[in-house]
Amino acid sequence: MDILMVDDENFVLDYLEDCIRSFDLKINAIHRATCVDDAYDLLSNMSISILLTDIRMPEKNGFDLLELIYSEELPTKIILLSGYSEFDFAKSAIQYGVMDYLLKPIMPDELQRVLVKTMETVTKENRKRKEFITKRINYRQSQHFLRGQFLFELFQGKSYSEKEFTKKLAELQLDIPYRSDCIVSSILMKTNSFRGDSQDSELYLKAIMNITEEILHEAIPTREQLWYCIDPYHFFHFVIPLNLTNSDDLMKQKLKRVKQTIEALLNIRIVMLQSESIQLNRDLHSTYMQIVNYTLRLTEQKDTMVHRIKNLDPSRSPNYFQHLTEAPSLIDLMEVARWNEAYQKVEAILDKMEKDAVFTQQHLMEIMYYFFSCFSYISAKNNRQHTYFPEYITFIQNPFTISTPQDIKNWIQKGMDYLSNTENENTSNKNFLIAQIHAFISKNIQQNVTLHSIAEHVYLHPVYLSRWYKKETGSSISSYIFQLRMKKAVTLLLTTNKKIADISQEVGYQKTQYFIRLFKEHFKMTPQKYRESKNSLEIHHS
Repeated sequence: MDILMVDDENFVLDYLEDCIRSFDLKINAIHRATCVDDAYDLLSNMSISILLTDIRMPEKNGFDLLELIYSEELPTKIILLSGYSEFDFAKSAIQYGVMDYLLKPIMPDELQRVLVKTMETVTKENRKRKEFITKRINYRQSQHFLRGQFLFELFQGKSYSEKEFTKKLAELQLDIPYRSDCIVSSILMKTNSFRGDSQDSELYLKAIMNITEEILHEAIPTREQLWYCIDPYHFFHFVIPLNLTNSDDLMKQKLKRVKQTIEALLNIRIVMLQSESIQLNRDLHSTYMQIVNYTLRLTEQKDTMVHRIKNLDPSRSPNYFQHLTEAPSLIDLMEVARWNEAYQKVEAILDKMEKDAVFTQQHLMEIMYYFFSCFSYISAKNNRQHTYFPEYITFIQNPFTISTPQDIKNWIQKGMDYLSNTENENTSNKNFLIAQIHAFISKNIQQNVTLHSIAEHVYLHPVYLSRWYKKETGSSISSYIFQLRMKKAVTLLLTTNKKIADISQEVGYQKTQYFIRLFKEHFKMTPQKYRESKNSLEIHHS
């Protein structure tokens, strides 16, 4: 640390400097000044930890210097040098935060005692200051992280009640009302516009974030109204509330300037997108999926503009995933090796998606992950390593390699060819026998399927068949039949308007009350309650 000595008499400064140097304290430099103005210049331009100053000096005295230090809120610790007749003045200087005072003539031992005490105080305060700064930096970093994490959760579709949502906004110090109108804007860095590794990419993203925040801050009253996150696919998304001071047109101009500045300063190409006005508490997930899906469809010729994403009409967003689970479901068809029917089922859905042209990346991912789970299940049952399927690894590494229905068709065709070949290689083994059993049960589920009828179909003794099946699958045949009936019942409840009695007949129960009792024991509610609860949930989400 540095020390500044101030006295109008040089011999006093010489004496003090000799004494201080003889103490062998950890002092970087000793500065001198013979007047208040010179002392203040040194204090203003250098980091002075301790000041020793006389009170009585010509023109300006020590109190003038104290007032300057006090008004500027300098952290310098002050030790007054005072004669006996000035003792009362020294006492009144305590209001300026004076650490201590020394009476002239100054004894070396007393000077050393006061300096050591003051240096210890400075060291402790510096340590506390560093800890505070570190905590503040960590807090701000963690706050940015938590803000981004919360926003990405909302983008991913996680729902919160109004009370929970508002509480989270307050905890993260985000000055954005729960029901506010806002826009979502996203930036995607073109990977072919720069050469570098993932670390370079992170640096570019931070630079993009800083430039965006700086420019948009001009149109936003507080930084607490700019909310952003970086998703796992290196999209930089930010949410901006709209109000009287930042209209939609103004934000469009600002975003255009952001794009131009980023590309000029960083010498990279970016894709920039802007949503229409949306409601914060309701539309973040659907908007995010539209932005991601739209970005994947962009051509190279169109990335010079700020793309405007139109809000998707929820009424034109069909649930394609539902058709995959309708009886017979895709997994049911694959399990009994009805590959042509399975592919036709998927193909019909994908053809409809292409024709409707209102699907999002979410629809593609739903279908892909559903097929992926079916494919993994069948591969495991056949004791085959599905990692040998090259497109499997590609999809795991980057799910966004699937960006069109045709991509899914190609993926599924290769997967089913692979599984079909596996089935042909194992036509004489136990898996084929299980497939025969499941096919028979599926075909005759409306009838009274029994162990004896199944045994007759596969030419095995019922007792042997029952034990063998339990050993190979881990569950009984009756349990499989029950699970299949419940699954089909759920599908009929949610996808048709059929009466409970009719559904009971279709799944193999002649007595409706018996079916209702079994269903309630399994799902903890009656079929009608189940249908009503699921329908109300869909209405709530829409």
